[in-house]
Amino acid sequence: MDPSTSTDTSEKPKRRKRTKEEIEQEKLEKDMKRIKREMSAAKNSKCEQFLFCYVDRTICLIDESLETELTNRFTERAIAGQLAFVDGDHGIGKVIWKRKRIDAVIEEGKDPEGCFVHVVDEQTFGQMTKKGELVSFIEKISKEHQHSNSLPNLIVYGQGGPRDTITTNSSLEAFEQNRSQLHRAIAKSEKRLAEDNSIVFNVEKGTKEGDLEQLKIDWWTRMLTHVHRLSEEQKRALVDKWPDPFVLMDELVSMKPNEGIKMLANLVGGNNRRIGPAAAKWIFTFLTSKDGDEFIVDG
Repeated sequence: MDPSTSTDTSEKPKRRKRTKEEIEQEKLEKDMKRIKREMSAAKNSKCEQFLFCYVDRTICLIDESLETELTNRFTERAIAGQLAFVDGDHGIGKVIWKRKRIDAVIEEGKDPEGCFVHVVDEQTFGQMTKKGELVSFIEKISKEHQHSNSLPNLIVYGQGGPRDTITTNSSLEAFEQNRSQLHRAIAKSEKRLAEDNSIVFNVEKGTKEGDLEQLKIDWWTRMLTHVHRLSEEQKRALVDKWPDPFVLMDELVSMKPNEGIKMLANLVGGNNRRIGPAAAKWIFTFLTSKDGDEFIVDG
């Protein structure tokens, strides 16, 4: 037989048909890669597109124009879809934020942020301050937020009378403008936290020389390096006020938490700025915590 006229009758091996599970797994992997690319961009210019703001409608009852103005602010930033008005879903008088995560996107879910806003009218605020109930009210709404690192922001919205017209207009303008600004600040916090949580690595050869008091100050200064957004002037003010951190520990342990945090928060640094309650809470916690559970933040 002429080889040129011969034909190969052998069958080529068939390609194995993929199972339904394999097809779904491949689709899932593609979705994950796409989402990771989007999340990488979301830490920069697209950060606001992954953050959703939920405003309770009772806030809009304070002023009828609020809903329109807030919508306009978000529309101007091309993130109108990130704003939603809800009917008590997350608490009366509250504004909260939720961020999409890589795993949450696949399930169409969102993780709540620790930062939230609670709005009260001028009359309610006045009654709370007169009765001395403001601190307990803030503690209550913080617990209700059900986040391991709740960061409450209380906004007092005043209707006022004729004498307060200028104040009312200023409050309205600040509320409308700063709401979208706060939205962006929370959206960008993801990148800042990643930078702040980077490992502080410091190696010095040999043993540290100096007397006991100098070693205490050195340790104390290094500990304060880990406090978020604490300036050098504020660190020096703390070390100057309490050069021995163990004396401060004993003092804080003997005090009620609110009193201890307030004492630290009111300390003024060389830049004439108070340490503030946020940093004070961290300092109080790491000096008084027995097991460190307070520092565990839900991912």
